[in-house]
Amino acid sequence: METTALRINNRLYITSGITELCEVRYIENSFLGYETQHRIGDAHISCFEGIPLTEQLLIDLKFVEIEFILTKRYESSCGKMLIYIMPDGGVFANGVISDIRLDSLHQLQNLYFTITGEELINKTIKYEISINKSI
Repeated sequence: METTALRINNRLYITSGITELCEVRYIENSFLGYETQHRIGDAHISCFEGIPLTEQLLIDLKFVEIEFILTKRYESSCGKMLIYIMPDGGVFANGVISDIRLDSLHQLQNLYFTITGEELINKTIKYEISINKSI
């Protein structure tokens, strides 16, 4: 992961010490300032991992499943973004210019912000989304 692919407010895993969900607070060269439910700090970009997109995560983010042929399709609550989960597990966003493969939550956050001008995850659900990580 590169710092150029991140924005303030992106959610990632901080993996130094205990693995926790964190929110990016600032980006400076190859370091990220972060906040977790229990601590505030900064660390090198190598201490962070993207959060894989899952169907449960899309549901927690208020995407609604829509019946569709051969794939699972989710629509954002604002109606401006469609997410397709392919049979091979690939996750794509559609409706912008072309299909864009998404692997991590921060990529979805960035695309959502580009399309809507709004944050996907607001302060009220800061630590409430279901993100499971095998450690």
